[in-house]
Amino acid sequence: MIKFNQKILPCVFVLSNFLFVQAYAAVPDSILEQNQSIALNFHNVREDVMKKDDADPYAVNSRSLAEFFDWLSHSKWHPVSVQQIIDAREGKKPLPPNAIVLSFDDGLVSGYTQVFPLLKEYKFPAVFAIMTGWTNKTTKFDDEITYKNPENFMTWNEMREMQKSGLVDFVSHTDSLHVGILANPQGNEEPSAITRQYLKNQQRYETDQEYQQRIYNDLLKSKQILEKQLGIQVKAVIWPYGAVTPETEDIAKKAGLPISFSLGRSGINQINDRTYKRILLLGNPDSEEVQQELINVVKYHEDLKIDIRHSITIKLDDLVGATGQYDDQRLGMMLDRIQALAVHKVFIDVFNQTHQAAFFPNTVFPMSQDVMNRATWQIQTRLAADVYANIPLSDFKNQPQKLKPFVVDLMKNNTGLSGLFLQSDGDISEITSPEKMQWFDKIQQSAVYYSNVSKTFRFGLRVPLTPDLEQSMDNVLPNLMKHFEFVDFILDKPADKQQTKMLKTVFGGLPLSTKSRISFSMDVKNLKSEADWKAAQKTLIDLQKMGIQNIGANQYSLENGMFFHKYLYTPLSQTNSPFDYKNPFKNDMNMEKGP
Repeated sequence: MIKFNQKILPCVFVLSNFLFVQAYAAVPDSILEQNQSIALNFHNVREDVMKKDDADPYAVNSRSLAEFFDWLSHSKWHPVSVQQIIDAREGKKPLPPNAIVLSFDDGLVSGYTQVFPLLKEYKFPAVFAIMTGWTNKTTKFDDEITYKNPENFMTWNEMREMQKSGLVDFVSHTDSLHVGILANPQGNEEPSAITRQYLKNQQRYETDQEYQQRIYNDLLKSKQILEKQLGIQVKAVIWPYGAVTPETEDIAKKAGLPISFSLGRSGINQINDRTYKRILLLGNPDSEEVQQELINVVKYHEDLKIDIRHSITIKLDDLVGATGQYDDQRLGMMLDRIQALAVHKVFIDVFNQTHQAAFFPNTVFPMSQDVMNRATWQIQTRLAADVYANIPLSDFKNQPQKLKPFVVDLMKNNTGLSGLFLQSDGDISEITSPEKMQWFDKIQQSAVYYSNVSKTFRFGLRVPLTPDLEQSMDNVLPNLMKHFEFVDFILDKPADKQQTKMLKTVFGGLPLSTKSRISFSMDVKNLKSEADWKAAQKTLIDLQKMGIQNIGANQYSLENGMFFHKYLYTPLSQTNSPFDYKNPFKNDMNMEKGP
């Protein structure tokens, strides 16, 4: 089950039967390369699932599953077991062509009553993730309708019968980590397996040792229970909510669980991947939709997509009210305004206005207030936007050795970040030496170690756009892109005729693959008049005409937000229709009519 206080957006593509047959007929016999695989993730299977708006969004109709299995039996895909994956990893025997993993989470009784008969009929192997705390009734059940009834879970006897068939792998789904735990002083609950718990009574977070021991004890307990009850050797874990970091993977290996499965749409798994990503099926897809999903994963998965992402940058000082303390109402106001603007990427400056303190617990700088995690989580879950930490390199100019521990502290406290960007305020030549590039590579490795594997983590650089770049860009940009996935050029003022000419000369002719990894953001601190804001609007629109689709604006605040909405809504908003706009300033007498 995938549930706590977050939204998960299904991505299921529908295609007619006729079009599907045409599309699939064009696929060659070798869809995947040797030892590659795709994994699908199912949950509950029922006979009475409603096509739309069912109370359980994770449920699949048993007839649809049977039809998909029947199609699978005649297709080019070959379902594989966990043992086959282990054998391929150890070099004993490669996976069959076009390997596919069928996984079913949570140990619901429908695995025995609905899925198991189909597995026997088609002789398919499948993987079942068991949260032993639910099976043993030692862990609190969820309030969701399917999960609040203990009778909805398989018994050990039913699992033993399935185990004897030789078709079923039972793996750990943890013992009691399928919950959200307190992640910050403001009360957000986040995935237990990757969150350092905030201990409210003690007003502190778990130490590294406490966190690692908690995860290790839980995984070991789950493994031991499964092995005792089923007489098997358990070597794999399927992580609740798909939430796992490389750090957590290492803990699992110490507990005897070297194989990990998460979630994610990055598509094709390589045999030596640390964690295998699975495609979560939502909204009761029928057989044709699941088939089409396989094609989408192969041809259009995340690693191949070019996403258009418009952004704003905010400072968390805005969330401090007149009392000097964090004000949740101010966060709510900020979220309402960003939601109306409809951007899909939000950068958060990690330091306060004076750059004397950070907004999360760390061992390098004083802490202003502990609000980074709160803001990040609320933006992600309420707005479905990606959140990136913005770290100025100038704060580490005299102490570069402290950047790595600072980043580690940031990621431990914010595992859900979609990435981080380092911001330079000087000459780009100062940061492009081989030594600096190697240093940045190490920073990226440290950050990724504590990031959620189920999300695509972006590591980027933000640099001011200076006139000298016109002469050096041919050499500088390829070098930067070897070490940074994205490069964001900051404009400190709207482009004049000379700068516009330079932009067209330097960036206009770049190939699409390069443009997709470039963004431009307008720093609004120098916009003093209506003419300035209109010029900024024109600059962002002109960039889009050049094929630069990743654009943004910095210094968004509660104070200047109305100007963003009035002048920059047109280039920045990614709403489907201007008629969807809801003016968040309608009660403000100073705000003119919205965009």
